[in-house]
Amino acid sequence: MQTLLHVSLQSLFQTLNSPGAPSVEAVREKFERQTKVLELLLDAAPDLARWCPVVDAVHYRLREAVGMLLDRMSEAELVDCLQELDSYGQTVLHAASNYAASGLARRAVRGGSAEVMQYVGAQIDAV
Repeated sequence: MQTLLHVSLQSLFQTLNSPGAPSVEAVREKFERQTKVLELLLDAAPDLARWCPVVDAVHYRLREAVGMLLDRMSEAELVDCLQELDSYGQTVLHAASNYAASGLARRAVRGGSAEVMQYVGAQIDAV
């Protein structure tokens, strides 16, 4: 299932990976417009743990979008998404470590609760 947030993230990814882009400036302008749309969607999103769009952002390696999501997610939403399994049976922390995005884990636990720290620690110990 997807929400408009998922579609927006997919669009950002496609913009960055479009083979026929006319220029770097054109890609940058389109990316900035799409980022503004993402911000509006985030401001209106009642539940950022619904199908965990942060997982998609990590898989697409959209660092700015990951940061935007983490900044707006509640601790409960973050815990839910940390436990969400993708189609490969992996959590977002697995994806972050596989894609050299380990800063996500550090950012997720920065100032986090004991519950978040415990879950992240258990994932690290499981590896």
